[in-house]
Amino acid sequence: MRKLLCIVLLLPFVVAAQDETRIQQAENLIFEGNEAFDALNSVEAEKKYRRALATGIKTDIARYNMGTTLQQDNYVDEALRAYADVAKTTKGRPNKHRTFHNIGNALMQAKDYKGAVEAYKNALRNNPTDDETRYNYALARKMLEDENQNQDNQDQQDNQENQENQDQQNDQNQDQRGDN
Repeated sequence: MRKLLCIVLLLPFVVAAQDETRIQQAENLIFEGNEAFDALNSVEAEKKYRRALATGIKTDIARYNMGTTLQQDNYVDEALRAYADVAKTTKGRPNKHRTFHNIGNALMQAKDYKGAVEAYKNALRNNPTDDETRYNYALARKMLEDENQNQDNQDQQDNQENQENQDQQNDQNQDQRGDN
């Protein structure tokens, strides 16, 4: 009976010690990943962040940092997936702001200006005072307007070319009828 009572009383301490070990392990791996990232060793950084994710502790930090590493290496789709996971699970407004800001940056890199505008809007909802996000938002809107203007010009040019081709075809048909 005494042994059972001791086990029941000591079990929370054993579990807490294991959790503390996992927390320390995750923090160490994230730190090592950050050092590798700073040293421009993105492969090593990504490995460390993935190992930190496997601990199940501090996953938002590891996933966010992994997204940044992937984006730096131009793996934009994978970075966007990592950021999207963070955006879904993170609670704090500063973290949401940073995540949506980076989503906007990745979408700008992918030339998805409409998506970037929406991402920067979400970032500004979480921190309306950030000047960099506000600037990026204005730039994304400008790029979207330019893209739409270019598309309209291209459509107008295509329509004009189609009209000219149709006029030429009609002229040829009339010339052939006149020859007959």
